[in-house]
Amino acid sequence: FISILVSNEIGVISTGVYNVLIKTSQILLVINLWGLNQPIIKNISAIHQKRALENTSILQSSYLLATLLSIIIIISGIIFFIFSGFNKSEYLIPSCLILFSLPITTFSKIFSFSQIGLGKAKNSIMTEPLFAHGFFIILFFAYRELGNTFNLNTILTILLIAKIIGLC
Repeated sequence: FISILVSNEIGVISTGVYNVLIKTSQILLVINLWGLNQPIIKNISAIHQKRALENTSILQSSYLLATLLSIIIIISGIIFFIFSGFNKSEYLIPSCLILFSLPITTFSKIFSFSQIGLGKAKNSIMTEPLFAHGFFIILFFAYRELGNTFNLNTILTILLIAKIIGLC
């Protein structure tokens, strides 16, 4: 549904770039999670009844590892942009928005995994994406009602804001 809204507003070429950037962010998310989903779910569910303090320790370690990996990926992306000549491209800002949304998406996924481990959700589809998508749609229509026009940067900025609001 969101892809239909985006494609109707920003055109064919920008929609293609948007889809490539979103798919790239999903690939980077898999790299950034570094296989944390199963250990988080398993360990939190195993010690949920015993010691709540260890749940916090597992989550803190997961968030710390995800933060370090996010920083490494962001720095690597910026270095790639500089040395490849991509920094002169019109797609530099959208690419940076996707890079900087990576930690937010990662933290949201870790939270989803902890909810699964605690038995509060059946899968991660039930927690994170619905909030972010709902906020995106609200922000999208609010921005359009103000009489503004869309481009790739505004769409990705709205997506980033929706992810931040969805994380809170």
